[in-house]
Amino acid sequence: MSSRTISDYLADEAVDLNPASLDECSRIGIAFHHRVGWHKAPESMFPHAAAVYFDDANKVDKFAPNLVVLVGSLSRVVDADELLAHGFEDSRALPEWTELTRDRGNFCGLPSVSVSGRYRIGDREFVGRTRYTVVHPLVDQYLIQVTATISATQWTSMGVELETWTDAVTVGDG
Repeated sequence: MSSRTISDYLADEAVDLNPASLDECSRIGIAFHHRVGWHKAPESMFPHAAAVYFDDANKVDKFAPNLVVLVGSLSRVVDADELLAHGFEDSRALPEWTELTRDRGNFCGLPSVSVSGRYRIGDREFVGRTRYTVVHPLVDQYLIQVTATISATQWTSMGVELETWTDAVTVGDG
């Protein structure tokens, strides 16, 4: 099994990943459905993200549960399954990563992988779930990454919702 991340794979294949604008996302049918009560961060705070949402009402030690949506257009078409095979490695690169779940099932009828787990940054522990999906409308190809993160102390109250949050981005009629 390769330990290359998605970034490693794209670099090895000489493929650029360029942030997609909200107009591009809309054109290819990518829709963001954030939870009631969550706030959308100003685009200027995260210029490479399509959207960042956070739950200010459930902060723990100044950390708010959040959802980050990244959408990038690939400079050339790649094999979606080969690209997605490296998605698990992105999470495994996190400090003290312990995998909880992984899935290679399609999402919205498109090639996709998802992974969830615990990791530590300094003295804080987090739980995150990431879904990668490859969209190939007509000519261009896009990679969508949706990551939801909570404090590990919120696992019992919010853990089951991580999957719902990362699946709140839909493509087409999905």
